[in-house]
Amino acid sequence: MNRLACALAVTALALFPTATRAQTAGSTTPETQAKETQAAGLQMTPAQFVQQAAQSGTFEVQSGQLAATKARSQEVKDFAQRMVDDHTRTNDDLKQIAQRKNMEVPTSMAQQHQTMLDTLNNLSGRDFETQYIQGQVQTHQQAVQMFEQQASQSQDADLKTFASSHLPSLRDHLQRAQNLAGQGTPTARQ
Repeated sequence: MNRLACALAVTALALFPTATRAQTAGSTTPETQAKETQAAGLQMTPAQFVQQAAQSGTFEVQSGQLAATKARSQEVKDFAQRMVDDHTRTNDDLKQIAQRKNMEVPTSMAQQHQTMLDTLNNLSGRDFETQYIQGQVQTHQQAVQMFEQQASQSQDADLKTFASSHLPSLRDHLQRAQNLAGQGTPTARQ
């Protein structure tokens, strides 16, 4: 294949990512499709948003519950309990909206979140706290991005309002996690 043909093929793939996804949709999960849509800067469907937000929220609650019991430092325990409380409320709000719209809400977390939780289960002490806080930074960066996109671009008024109303809390969580990560977890400083 000559250079021009290669360049045209690459350009076509870049311009038509949904066509490529549609052809491979049978080999990908809805979770993967939602992530590809978000990564490509495309708007998630309401169902994709509900799925990802619910799975992320489930991870936040379960990892927070784990951290509230396994963490050594009070700062991390307090942060973890706040994640449990805030994300439980967020998850409940999302479920109510989804039920009104007859949307399915997953009760389990995404595989990536399950892997992160499994890793945390096998850690203790400083390693646990460091990994937990790093994971919180990562997952909240993703959540803020996803909720910002819904708040600004969603065609579903209820989900747009939901995302807008929970963004301040998510941004606060991200800032707190970044602060804990930036100063080193309290047990890491000891």
